[in-house]
Amino acid sequence: MKKVLINIPHSSTKLTNEFFDRLLISHEELQEQLNILTDYYTDEIFENKNCINLKCEYSRLICDVERFKNDEDEVMSKIGMGAVYTKTTDGKDLIKLDDAYKNKIIEAVYDLHHALLDSFAERIIEERGECIVIDGHSFSEKWADMIGNKGPYPDICIGYEEDFCDKAYIERFKELAKEYGLTCKENYPFAGAIIPNKYYKTKDKRVKSIMIEINKKVYMNEETGEKTEGFEKVKELMGMLVGRCVNKRIRK
Repeated sequence: MKKVLINIPHSSTKLTNEFFDRLLISHEELQEQLNILTDYYTDEIFENKNCINLKCEYSRLICDVERFKNDEDEVMSKIGMGAVYTKTTDGKDLIKLDDAYKNKIIEAVYDLHHALLDSFAERIIEERGECIVIDGHSFSEKWADMIGNKGPYPDICIGYEEDFCDKAYIERFKELAKEYGLTCKENYPFAGAIIPNKYYKTKDKRVKSIMIEINKKVYMNEETGEKTEGFEKVKELMGMLVGRCVNKRIRK
């Protein structure tokens, strides 16, 4: 059993017929939301054959598995962007929502993803004694601005929870990113990292988690959606990150 679990929650653009039936915005507006919120190509950047890879099948516009399940626990639910989105990034009504639909989505997408996350982490800990979670994301500066942050933004945001991080490892990763010509900031413009539910409340030290948010401008053209020459660079860097986790080293 490999000890690194890579979580890739926001790379998919897959939507359902029922979602389209409930949609309250135009298809042009929908595409704009997908462009802002989809972590394009992160499945290619982060996926690693030496790890367990967990990818959410559906777009976060249907279900955001990185949010807290209960709206009262999730700060983004105040703007209609909890586990099941009801609003767009600019505050428009996104879909017709009722409890039956929301509960179905939570059960079919959210609960399934977290059950797999817990199960994989548990198996890794049983066999390897520890589990390292890499939470793979990218971000749009436009979205960072919209939620109240201010640039200049880093090329890479490193997010973590104090109870589940290895600060020495984070510092070494920042040094490596610098060698690749990339700037880093900790917990800005986004903070935290996903922790398997089974281990979150108990603060189990056998679980370590790091969120990597790559600024989209580093590896893609956000207007055309095409990859740029930076794509291979960040993909190589993420491979080095995994190598550090697996082999307890981080060097170029």
